[in-house]
Amino acid sequence: MKTMIKTAGAASLLALAVAGNSAVAAPAFSTLYFDQNAGWDPSTAQFLPGGTGLTGLVFSGATDAEAPAGTQTNMAWSSPLNGNTSSISITSFDSGDSPSIAGDPDNPFIPTDANGTWDAGEWWVIDRLIQENQTLSVNGSSIPNPLWIADTLANLFIYTDAAETDLLLSDLNSKVTIEFWETLNSDPDGDPLCPASPAPLGTACDDVYRVAAFDFDPIFAVRDGFKYTFEFDLLPGPSRDEDDNIVGVTLVCSALSPCVDQNGDAIDTGEEIWVFTPEFNPGTSELNIRMRFAVSEIPEPSILGLMGLGMLGLGFAARRRKQS
Repeated sequence: MKTMIKTAGAASLLALAVAGNSAVAAPAFSTLYFDQNAGWDPSTAQFLPGGTGLTGLVFSGATDAEAPAGTQTNMAWSSPLNGNTSSISITSFDSGDSPSIAGDPDNPFIPTDANGTWDAGEWWVIDRLIQENQTLSVNGSSIPNPLWIADTLANLFIYTDAAETDLLLSDLNSKVTIEFWETLNSDPDGDPLCPASPAPLGTACDDVYRVAAFDFDPIFAVRDGFKYTFEFDLLPGPSRDEDDNIVGVTLVCSALSPCVDQNGDAIDTGEEIWVFTPEFNPGTSELNIRMRFAVSEIPEPSILGLMGLGMLGLGFAARRRKQS
């Protein structure tokens, strides 16, 4: 019985020693650096105006050279009836110019980083979307929805060094499909609560963006026995009126972050994430995409085997001790 205990203990100690030596030889990176490059994909965009008379989609704005080929930063749709245009633009950041470095006095959801480096567990903004909303006159008293469906494509590069010479991960042509559900700027029945659709922000009526929740699933990288997990999230931003005054924030709703409509009833977003933006004429609304990472050690097969042997030995020793 003593021999069995000693054997088990030796195996366990050997496994821990190997694990300790492995950790010393290849430490994890607790600070990383990123370069995000995103834009709209004109080749897959769909515009579905029905009989409203609205026209679009029109793309403009060159993306960075490292962004997916053919993408553009701005997308717009218009009303020939009154000549107004609404649009949505994308700005991408890297770890040297992200708003998360110094925070944003106009967005309380973006705190100032303590040391200016992207460390494990910290949410940093990688993209910013700005919607410019204008009054669009339409034929009829309703708009078929979604009004448009468009993809954003992004190339994301993660580095272990500030000089961006050691590439840890590249996530290329990552796609997020966005549906835009347009609402009339005033309800045809004159009801400010907009009964035809959810309006949790209380404007007549809130516009809605919808994306599949799985488009924000995490991605992974493995280096020197460590697993790096990268998570993504949508972060609200300020909404401004025609005088550029901040009058509210956008609202992100999902199964994990439930919201209620203008009547106080729960909004069922299903497997999607819904983003509500208020109707100002004109006005702008901001939405941010952010990312964080976590690091976990991956036990080597040999270590697992030694530790398994040690635990098995302890189990036999305990059994024999009980029988004696």
